[in-house]
Amino acid sequence: MLLNRKEKQILIAEACGYKKGKANVNLDYSSADGFWHEGRFYIGTTHLPDYFGSLDVMHKVEKLIPEDKFGDYKSMLEWVMYLGHFSPEYRVNRLIHATAADKAEAFGRALRLW
Repeated sequence: MLLNRKEKQILIAEACGYKKGKANVNLDYSSADGFWHEGRFYIGTTHLPDYFGSLDVMHKVEKLIPEDKFGDYKSMLEWVMYLGHFSPEYRVNRLIHATAADKAEAFGRALRLW
């Protein structure tokens, strides 16, 4: 099954602690769907972090990768960036320039979110 970018964004958000839900009944928008995170409610998906466009956001996400999965993440990042057949030195140099989209895709694949 192919997922679009928004669907992937939701899966990454859930892996980072966002929970799908509805607003509390005492709010004006009690029937609104959205996400809870750190005690706050965000309506819809427009307020989710921009995993595919912000290196700052992906830097925070990388800190959440379990140590036993970091090797999988690095390997998947090399795969996403088509670096498998290059020398180790070249791969390291290219990994430094990974985009947020590269990192988000590798994160989702390494953690088997898609």
